[in-house]
Amino acid sequence: MHNELYKPAIVIPAYQRAVALSELLHSINEANYPGSAHTLILSLDGGSGADVMQTVEDFNFHHGNKIVVRHDRNLGLKDHIYECCGYSKKYGSVIVLEDDLYVSPHYYSYSLESLEAYGKSERVAGISLYAQHFNETAQLPFEPMPSTWDAYFMRLASSWGQVFTHRQWQLFLEWKNLLTDDRTLALNKLPENIRKWPSSSWKKEFNLYLNQTERWISYPYKSFTTNRSHHQGRHMMGLESLFEVPVVQTSKKNHHFSFPPVKSAEIAYDTFMEACGQVVQRMTGFESENLELDLYGTKPMSVLREKKFVITSKKSGNPIKYYQHYRKPLEANLNHPSDGSNKKEIRILRLVKPKDIKSRKAVRWAYNILSVSMGQNRLLTHRFTFSHLFYFLWKKWRVLKG
Repeated sequence: MHNELYKPAIVIPAYQRAVALSELLHSINEANYPGSAHTLILSLDGGSGADVMQTVEDFNFHHGNKIVVRHDRNLGLKDHIYECCGYSKKYGSVIVLEDDLYVSPHYYSYSLESLEAYGKSERVAGISLYAQHFNETAQLPFEPMPSTWDAYFMRLASSWGQVFTHRQWQLFLEWKNLLTDDRTLALNKLPENIRKWPSSSWKKEFNLYLNQTERWISYPYKSFTTNRSHHQGRHMMGLESLFEVPVVQTSKKNHHFSFPPVKSAEIAYDTFMEACGQVVQRMTGFESENLELDLYGTKPMSVLREKKFVITSKKSGNPIKYYQHYRKPLEANLNHPSDGSNKKEIRILRLVKPKDIKSRKAVRWAYNILSVSMGQNRLLTHRFTFSHLFYFLWKKWRVLKG
């Protein structure tokens, strides 16, 4: 039985992808909803294709009211998303689904229970319906540390199915309206790939907000949406199905989801998708203010210098400890330190002081090893061939060296 406090409107910003939109709308109609009289808002950006408008007109929403909003001018993706999130003021909360998504039959139930768990939390800035499987910054697979909860926290904006209350969205807008040059300087602490995103990306601004205010996005372990990137779009050219993930299809009768308390943030990740929750403190024995994780090797020195110690895959000298890299997720290796006495052991994760890091450029010397140990599929590409050739020759050299 769900609390009647939340009944989020479902809002879809649409533009030029009629086939993808049709698939999304079909999945929305097939989903499960408690009660009736739900609200579906289809927001058509200015210049939407005739086939998109026809798809919207022909669609019959089986679970409540369909509202069509047509914009005379082209808002662009960023302003269109902001417009859609703004409906949270009228409806109390919103589920925003871009038109290249596909939803689980249980996406609405998960949204409701997430809102009941975090809707009033000042530390949670929003809720993701999409489960991350890929680290875009590192260009490597991502797996969160397993737990018995259904969700964990990450300081990374979600755009592939996001849920906001009016209060959560209002806090972001208040921060945005006070944005100054001093705040934008903090962009230097964001991943390089995010800094390079175009100004039309709303996530770039939201990631800065998460870092400045130290708020979280709640992420599910199992996905309730998937991105259909093979449909492509303004920021998704040539990615095929890179971000397509399995979605939850079945559920036990009267099943309820469980959500971790935000106060402890046991399993949590930063914007670089590096672990930063309390579980890291337990495994390493370091307080969070003294240790920075850089296991993927993507953090800039401006971030690493802020802590006394770093565990990194960057090339470094004077290691205090070594860690294996075979276990998954990557931070699980922190439970297995090594003194480095085994000379044949490959040791790419090292506890060092920031001043002892040698490779300070963006090129990551350990990428080839990580891509193999994490099962990265690069078959039939130059990247796969050269990475694996380098790894093979490097291992042979170590054996011959003795």
